[in-house]
Amino acid sequence: MEAAVPSIYVFSNSSVIEGALSRFDVGFSAPQPVPLDITFRLGAAGDTALSGDDFDALQIYDENGIPLATVAENGDFVLANVSGTTSFYVRTFPDQNHTEGNEFFTVILASYTDGVNLVIPDPQQSARAIIKDPPFEIMVLNNADVFEGQFSQFDIDLSFPPLVPLDLTFELGSIGDSAIPGEDYDATQIFDENGN
Repeated sequence: MEAAVPSIYVFSNSSVIEGALSRFDVGFSAPQPVPLDITFRLGAAGDTALSGDDFDALQIYDENGIPLATVAENGDFVLANVSGTTSFYVRTFPDQNHTEGNEFFTVILASYTDGVNLVIPDPQQSARAIIKDPPFEIMVLNNADVFEGQFSQFDIDLSFPPLVPLDLTFELGSIGDSAIPGEDYDATQIFDENGN
C-alpha cells in the first residue's frame, strides 16, 4: 500500500511593488519522503494583472533573480525534486505610464508526480499576488538663480501621470527667506511663461 502524499500548500506574500519579485512559498503538511515534480499554472481567468504586461509570463526566478524554470505557453511550469519547503519568484513589471491601482495574478497548483503517479489535486489550490503601484511623488524644481526684474521659473514633475487631475497647493515664501514678499518678488500672483 502506497503512503499518502502529504497535502501541498502554496502561498504568497500579500503584495509587491511594481518591478519587484513576488514570492511564492511551497510546503507540505508533513515531511515528504519522495521528491515530487510539481506543476504550477501561472495566471488564471479573472486575474486583473495581465500576463506578459504586468508580470513575466516566460520565466520563474529564484530569490536572486536567476531563472529557475521556464513557463510554457499555457502558463504551466515545473519545480522538480521538491521534498521540503521551497520558494519561487515571479518578476513584475513597472508601469511608468499611469497609476493602475492594485492588480493581482494567481499561481495554481495544477498537478504533481513522484515519477510514477500523476495526481491532479481536487480542488486545485491557488495563491494570489497583489501588484501595487510604486509610491507617487511630486517634485518641485527651479532654476538656480534669476536677475532682478525677471521671472523665476519653478518646474513641477510627477513620478508618473495620475489617472485623474490633481489640485496642488503650494506655499510661497517661508521662514528664513532673505527676499521679502511684495518688495523683492510678487506675493500676490503666479504667472505662466508668457507673464499671464
